[in-house]
Amino acid sequence: MKFAPLLFSALLLFSVSPATASLKDIQTDKLPRNPAIQKVYGDALSIEPMVQVWTGTWPYSMPKEKVRSLLQESLAELKNATSLSGDNEELWLLTGLVAHYGYNVDVDESYELAAKAFAEARRLSPDDHRPDWFLGSLECQTLQTLQGMARLLSLEQHVQWEKLPVGFWDDYLYCTTITIMPAHSLRAIAHLRSLNAAPSPYRDGLLEIARKRIDTPDPSAAYRKEVVWRSDKSNSRVSVTNTMFGLRFVAPESWSLLVNDVTQGLTFAQIKAGPFSSPAGNVTPNILVLVRPAKPGESLEDFLKSFMRYPSAAPTRIHNCPSDTCLASHAVEAGAYKEAGDGHVTMAVFKRDAPQFPGVLFEEPVAIPGPNSQKPSYFHPEQRMGRLSCTLYYLVALDTASSVIEKADEAYENFLKQFQVE
Repeated sequence: MKFAPLLFSALLLFSVSPATASLKDIQTDKLPRNPAIQKVYGDALSIEPMVQVWTGTWPYSMPKEKVRSLLQESLAELKNATSLSGDNEELWLLTGLVAHYGYNVDVDESYELAAKAFAEARRLSPDDHRPDWFLGSLECQTLQTLQGMARLLSLEQHVQWEKLPVGFWDDYLYCTTITIMPAHSLRAIAHLRSLNAAPSPYRDGLLEIARKRIDTPDPSAAYRKEVVWRSDKSNSRVSVTNTMFGLRFVAPESWSLLVNDVTQGLTFAQIKAGPFSSPAGNVTPNILVLVRPAKPGESLEDFLKSFMRYPSAAPTRIHNCPSDTCLASHAVEAGAYKEAGDGHVTMAVFKRDAPQFPGVLFEEPVAIPGPNSQKPSYFHPEQRMGRLSCTLYYLVALDTASSVIEKADEAYENFLKQFQVE
């Protein structure tokens, strides 16, 4: 398997990457006590700095052809050894790494061998993080970035971060950079610092890239809706995200949606649900989403009261609070919908403090566009708005008629169930 090169303007630093998945992560005491395998390990260790990454111009004194030949001989020896000792995980991991290095100097069929070796290692030891880490690193380097990033993200979810080594987080940082996940990159760098990783100009460069991809919002500034809101359609659903205010909601594509500009630190969206049929005709309930920073000294109860001003308002309960705690109130306005019945207003409010790593919840890996030819291609990702670094108050309100109250309440609860905040 071969992949055409893609030059990425932000990735010029990658040829000098620090510690990644490497031979030091092999448990050599568990390798077969075979002089030939010991030689393979020693040979690979001697050339490892030359072959950990692919390079278009060979900068080393040892000829590239000699390095390639050495790796071909090593892979032949490893193929024979795995056929005899197929239950040795360390041997499979060594085979995968040497094949990965072979890929970087254009050894035929080395990618396939590496992928097979890591899969065999994972089969032998499903709880070991190294097989998927090594394979994810290979996939990210070979521009199978969505596969590789998904593999690394899965490891992060199932293994405590402090138990993953520095090399893992460097590979993770590389992959989050090329999949345009700057919040994840910032989290990786924070983990590297906590692990006391050695200072690195490489990491400093990727830190700068991540920071530049996230715009710091000004709570007193006005922003056009196109800057802060993003919508994505899939399977007849619309996912709407606002990273400045740390929220995402999902609605059927058939519903009407209106988002607004940010003014005076406040943003809101209006959603027309349904319509739902009633004896008086179709009724279209309205859902309002409103978010703003908490005011000094303002409680969540104060926030709710500032919007729920109906005399009939009384506390109520909702079943799908998007945060740890919700306050909710319900009011009835007699005859508000005329033939369709009384008006019913339900308001739920909740709050979120600024998270340690804002933006992580809403980031998904982005595939690098494939090159149209063997010529270099350049890809410039869009900027993203960062979250306001303060406590945010959220209001999600339903306004409907009594004739469709059951259907409207169900739609409202489903809306809240899929509402995400960070």
